Amino acid sequence: MKNILVSSVLFLLSVGVNAQALEFNFASAVPVGCSNAKPITDGVKKITVDLATGNAVFSMQSLNCKKDIKAENLGVVNESSKATAYFDEKSEKGIIIEANEKAVVFEKNQNAYVVTGVGHVDKKIAKTLSIETEKTTYNSVLADIPNLITKAKIRKKEAEMAAKMAKLPETEYKDEYDISGIYYLSRTIHDPKSDKYVNAINFQFIVAENKALLHYHEGLKNEVFIEGIYRKALQAKSLSYIYFMGDNMNSLEPFANEIFMPIEKDVYYVSGDQFGTDTRLDCSSVKLTTNKDASGNIIRDYLIIGKDKKRVEELNNNPELLEKLLIKSCIEMCEAYNVVRAGRNPMPGEGRVDEKLASEAFELTKKHAASKNWPQKLEYCYIKSPEWVIIRNKVTGVILSRSTRVVVIMTSNGKCMWEEMEIRQDYDGAQFGKTYFYGNSGNIVPAECTDAMKKKK
Repeated sequence: MKNILVSSVLFLLSVGVNAQALEFNFASAVPVGCSNAKPITDGVKKITVDLATGNAVFSMQSLNCKKDIKAENLGVVNESSKATAYFDEKSEKGIIIEANEKAVVFEKNQNAYVVTGVGHVDKKIAKTLSIETEKTTYNSVLADIPNLITKAKIRKKEAEMAAKMAKLPETEYKDEYDISGIYYLSRTIHDPKSDKYVNAINFQFIVAENKALLHYHEGLKNEVFIEGIYRKALQAKSLSYIYFMGDNMNSLEPFANEIFMPIEKDVYYVSGDQFGTDTRLDCSSVKLTTNKDASGNIIRDYLIIGKDKKRVEELNNNPELLEKLLIKSCIEMCEAYNVVRAGRNPMPGEGRVDEKLASEAFELTKKHAASKNWPQKLEYCYIKSPEWVIIRNKVTGVILSRSTRVVVIMTSNGKCMWEEMEIRQDYDGAQFGKTYFYGNSGNIVPAECTDAMKKKK
């Protein structure tokens, strides 16, 4: 009990010493920096320092003006002498205090930090101190001030974030796909609406509603959705690749309008504006689309979320592995999309049999494809339209041409797909002329090769 009381007394004394206003005496005048002041009247031999807030407010009053300089705590710079540095970026003045007894005042002079005064709480000791000695003692510390300022700002930001950190809801969510759960973020993000910092989310996948709620604080959440094309497959339990889309209603900026792509079990890649992908229609390759900063470094503004915090850190620190997993995921997404899209868009039936016209249309399409450097290989085509469609002038009703649609089957890297093309024959008033390629739909639809190639002769 006695030891506890002694420790408590020492702690209170320490707090009392740190909280009191310290008065330092200087043998040589310290320049204050008053506007338009003459050097002879712009100095002080006494400075009062208040450390009550953990930072330092040191007051300097000359014949010309008084300045109260609010300096940020840069941390301990010498353990043996118990020296702590404080600096104010606005006035570019700072002070180093040793054990609440000695003070070394410094300021920025062009690109260097120089000692402008050294004082002590004891007047007699103050007279024995030398600026030149302190320059030698604190030469390395002063050279490191920019770095100390940066570290102090980081500590301040971390303290602010800790004070405003969101409280993650602890409700346990489950779903049949085993997606729901706590996910950790690769970096802390800010919600400007609630002024909360978020480093984890509680993911609630509501399968029946084709969406997920991202809970990040009591009563606060964002929503992400399953795209409409996948919802039928999701409800039928036939969807193997599940990703989510954010919308512009999300208050957490990294989640707004972005894609949540699974790159591993329980790990999602959240796309960014500066770092993306471009996947070939046949799913054969993926190209990373990146932007760089002024220094030529790739801007990796994506986010990684995962149930295993350690794995999230590993992937965030290993861009090459992440990119490899992302490319694999993009291919899986492409293939899943093509399967669903093929099911929703079956190949049109054959409208009529005209082998001569079909052959002519195929040759015309191949010529057009070659001129446009289409990457697909054209296999064959058949006629979709049951008959020619007459094209008339909208005003006079005069026949201008006639049109027929054909279906062209293509392959690329072993994958099959089809697209509608249009051929036409112009009318000269007496007869229809040569057949020519009029255009393609631009909507290339994937198909199972067993179905797509069965009409090929």
